[in-house]
Amino acid sequence: MHLLSGPSALMCLQDFARSGRNGTTVYRSILDARGPNYVPPTTNLEGRVAQLAERAGITLRRQVNLGGEMWDGRVDFIEEAVSLIVEVQSERYHAALCDRVADEIRHRKLQDDGFSLLELWDNDVWTRSAFTVARLREAVRAAKARRFSPSKRHTSVSF
Repeated sequence: MHLLSGPSALMCLQDFARSGRNGTTVYRSILDARGPNYVPPTTNLEGRVAQLAERAGITLRRQVNLGGEMWDGRVDFIEEAVSLIVEVQSERYHAALCDRVADEIRHRKLQDDGFSLLELWDNDVWTRSAFTVARLREAVRAAKARRFSPSKRHTSVSF
């Protein structure tokens, strides 16, 4: 519901923090660990992907607006060092034909802007964590290789 962000959480701390108030120290340590630009997971699925990326040793930024001269959309995750976008697809919201067509158009625009793309499906994220971690690592490796190969402008990673 987008009710919390790093800045809004910090404002809450500033409003309520005072000597003797229970929980202030713990709340401050939670905010310090997350940083000022913290964006909470939009869904449990997104939170699970963040956990698996951390297990893979990959740093992902959540819910990022991207595009060239025109806005291409908000992506679930980006690994900025290698220009890799990770999109988390659920059967509920991305399996219908119209959703697949819309996703394909958006993904093509992002690839044209120079990003690599990895799609992860909800079933794999929840039931095949080792497989998902391996896919994340392979996608980062491929995106790094693409960045150092002038003949390849963009790559889509799919398994």
